Amino acid sequence: MNNSTPIRIGIVEDEALIADHLAQSLEDLGYQIAFIADEAAETLDLLQANNTIDLLLLDINIHGALDGIDLANQVNRLYSIPLIFISSNTDAKTLERVRYTRPAGFIVKPYTLKDLETTIGIALFNYYDGEIGNEKSESPSSVNSSFFLKDKHAFVRLDFGDILYVEALDNYSVIHTGSGKHIVSQTLKSVEQKFSGNNFMRIHRSFLVNLEKIEKIEPKSVTISGKEIPLSESNKSELLQRVNLF
Repeated sequence: MNNSTPIRIGIVEDEALIADHLAQSLEDLGYQIAFIADEAAETLDLLQANNTIDLLLLDINIHGALDGIDLANQVNRLYSIPLIFISSNTDAKTLERVRYTRPAGFIVKPYTLKDLETTIGIALFNYYDGEIGNEKSESPSSVNSSFFLKDKHAFVRLDFGDILYVEALDNYSVIHTGSGKHIVSQTLKSVEQKFSGNNFMRIHRSFLVNLEKIEKIEPKSVTISGKEIPLSESNKSELLQRVNLF
């Protein structure tokens, strides 16, 4: 998926060797490391400087006056980012504090690569509402610019602006971009609903197109990236209303 941006993960861990091992494990799973920090103040500064963080992994015992749970509360107040704790602290009092931060997951040390893969995959799936769409926030920056697709062991970001058109294939849909295509296990109707508000339109029972990518409109078809796509008579009037005619 060359046109997709890998998921960026921030790590908060005060043991340098563990942090390095965790970073390498995440990279092996296809994720990108946004930063590594060992205390709360540094983490908050890095989050402010990095506005494209998709997930934060937190140890509970970290350097500084605030522990990982205190930091999680600060992050929840300031940002909309899923949090996963990685810790050996599993006593009842600690877990009670953790519970109120509503984390997306909790991984107990020592962990395995499979623990990371499974917990992060489920957390991202739940937080970003499945393979397509991000309906947790109403801000245009998160809803109208990108979504996540499952790619082997990871979830990767795909920008709406990179999409040319979507084609129906039985109960699947094929998302065509300038550099390739991606098959998702959802009907075109489902994709259309989740793409609403992002300048896409159903112009045929089998095609959903990005209006900004249309190069030519003819009586029975439109052309996108050199491909002729059928245009239904019933959709023609709405299409002409939605594009800018001079």
